[in-house]
Amino acid sequence: MKRILCFGDSNTYGYKPDRSGQFNENIRWTGLLSKSLGDDFTIIEDGVCGRTLALDDPMFSGRNGLKSIENSIRINSPIDLLIIMLGTNDLKYFYRMTAEKITENCGKLIDKAISSCENPDSIQILLISPILLGENILSINSTYNAQSVKTSHSLAKEFENLAKKKNCYFLAAENYAVASDVDCEHMTAAEHKKLATAIEKEILKIFK
Repeated sequence: MKRILCFGDSNTYGYKPDRSGQFNENIRWTGLLSKSLGDDFTIIEDGVCGRTLALDDPMFSGRNGLKSIENSIRINSPIDLLIIMLGTNDLKYFYRMTAEKITENCGKLIDKAISSCENPDSIQILLISPILLGENILSINSTYNAQSVKTSHSLAKEFENLAKKKNCYFLAAENYAVASDVDCEHMTAAEHKKLATAIEKEILKIFK
């Protein structure tokens, strides 16, 4: 049985665009993966709303991915595949992050993940760049600005280059799913399904 740890933010948690809570396991992409992959795979969900790659949230504790990845890996070991899908929250205006700096932090997270494994050579990593912020997010969520939207369009290429450098697999979520018009940040049920299908295909290629 292959064990897959999904380490992400609210779009891994399955937060609903209408802010009414979490999609159930029959809707969020991690739950759909678990059902479609079957008994040969165990999907472990670790999605935290507001989680960043390596930044401390000024209002809420426990959102720094770099500080939590080691515990997540140790608690859930052994892990055959680590899926990382982060970067959206790093775009918030008060962090003042460029695409290059976000990618640098992503590299630190990958290195920390590998070093946290008892057998670093045994873990494989699938890096997923996040979906794009919706163009209308400026009128909906004041924690993002015009630069946030612009930077979100640069992450896929930056993350793809990083994945090659770190010998990771890569998938651009923006090629398969979009943010809801409701909040311009989170996915609808239909988009979760599209993303789950794309990730499943990538997982099956990895373990073929």
